[in-house]
Amino acid sequence: MRRANPQYGLATTVFTGDPVQARRVGRRIQAGGRWIDTWGLLSEQFEQVGVKGSGYGHLCGLEAVEEFQFLKVYAEMDYAVAHG
Repeated sequence: MRRANPQYGLATTVFTGDPVQARRVGRRIQAGGRWIDTWGLLSEQFEQVGVKGSGYGHLCGLEAVEEFQFLKVYAEMDYAVAHG
């Protein structure tokens, strides 16, 4: 497991003919994305997450959209009201 958990943790794939073993191993690997017997299947509806040296944050999914948003307040006083 030490070799499977380096300083980076963007994504991993477990290739094996045994899906039970693949899930068990996959749970132990510290990565944002995990695949079993395939690689790179993504959808814009699913979040993509990097961990450790691969970065922190989210791409895609609702949480990613919210991460790029920030609240702005804009107020304007009516000139006639302000200056009578």
